[in-house]
Amino acid sequence: PMAGFAFSSLTLSLKHAIVVSISHSGQTFPTLHATHALRKVCGDRLFVLTGAIDSKMSAAVGQRSSPGAPWIGRVWYTFSGWRPSEALTVSTVSAHHTLSELLLYLGKKACRGDADFRSAMGFKFSTADVLDIVRLNDSLVTSGAPSLVGFDSARKKLPAAESQEGPLRAQGRRWALHILETPYAWCLSTAYIFATIISGKPLFSSLRNHYWDKSVNAQGQDALTYIALILDSLLYSFLPLFFSFLLRIVQWRPLFARLGKRTIVIGDVPYINQLIESYVSKLFAESYSIASVDVHGANAVDHLVHRFTHRVVRGLLIAVGRPDGRLFALTKAESWVLMALQQCKSIVHLLSPPEILTVGHNPYINPSVIDTHLELERRRPKFFCEVLSNVTDTEPLTRNAVIRTMAEQKARIELVDGSEAREPLCAQHANGLMMT
Repeated sequence: PMAGFAFSSLTLSLKHAIVVSISHSGQTFPTLHATHALRKVCGDRLFVLTGAIDSKMSAAVGQRSSPGAPWIGRVWYTFSGWRPSEALTVSTVSAHHTLSELLLYLGKKACRGDADFRSAMGFKFSTADVLDIVRLNDSLVTSGAPSLVGFDSARKKLPAAESQEGPLRAQGRRWALHILETPYAWCLSTAYIFATIISGKPLFSSLRNHYWDKSVNAQGQDALTYIALILDSLLYSFLPLFFSFLLRIVQWRPLFARLGKRTIVIGDVPYINQLIESYVSKLFAESYSIASVDVHGANAVDHLVHRFTHRVVRGLLIAVGRPDGRLFALTKAESWVLMALQQCKSIVHLLSPPEILTVGHNPYINPSVIDTHLELERRRPKFFCEVLSNVTDTEPLTRNAVIRTMAEQKARIELVDGSEAREPLCAQHANGLMMT
């Protein structure tokens, strides 16, 4: 059990519970110790999900790996294999997909089960509901994921028109210019120092010699020489700063952002921002200090404002996943995200606010808040609420206002007609009572 949780027979009853222990390696110490403890309580109702069948957690539930050992059917395998230094990519996706398939399998079994069993379990989904969820999952696996990575299931490169890999990589390369600015400036400074010292022709001294007016007296010549030497000394002292500004001008990047190591803040729901934070940190684990980043994660709907707005500085990079506010149940959530980003963007120093990147399906963008928005193509069928409302506004608050106006108009029509006073269907959508 996790540290700090008082696990005992008095705090939690596991007499009839089915427990799943999840660990990619199959030997994560807290999960492994919990599996040993739960085996004594749950017995054959304990299952494990790992990336390799031959693991310590498999042995903990009684699955032996010796030749001819019987299969007990309590080990689930993600097919991701053993990955000793994997940065939360394939292992995470495979575990998520395996659990999704498990959920869909149980949903199908429950739909085909006894009606009394479904009622006792509180299962309210119909077979059509489960099939809709299956369609959504299949659309992600068969078309959504290949579009993001640029390859299909047969490892064939997708045409540029069918892939969103290009814009995603282009944005990644643009942010890479921020991170590589320091080593680029350092290399340019080194090249300049070597060239001018070896040739004996610093910039301003060379200009002074080239445009030397012999009519000027000796005293004036000495003054010009000292001025040129002073300017060359200042240039040598601030060479990295000079080349950093030069790179920003050439690459069309914010001019007055802070020099040095950049900070990236990932804003999304907890499990996504934590995984991406770990992934990016692992990618830069072996980088040099002059080409590295600090990475943080926060929930854009919850504590992004409270944890990071007071730490916004020039050159901060914020990447946020936006909910699709075109769905009634997510309209307010996207509005909250945009409001949090607006508060971050309002912190400006030397005309340099943070650089904000958003990713989502809603094409709406506020240029005063969002620097870049990567719109993900919708690969799923439309939800019922999208077809019913026929509202085309993509800005969340405007969309919500239009929906409420429709609800009020329909309510007035019903009152005039003398129909039963009740909340209109579109108002139910607006309040999020109908699940999308």
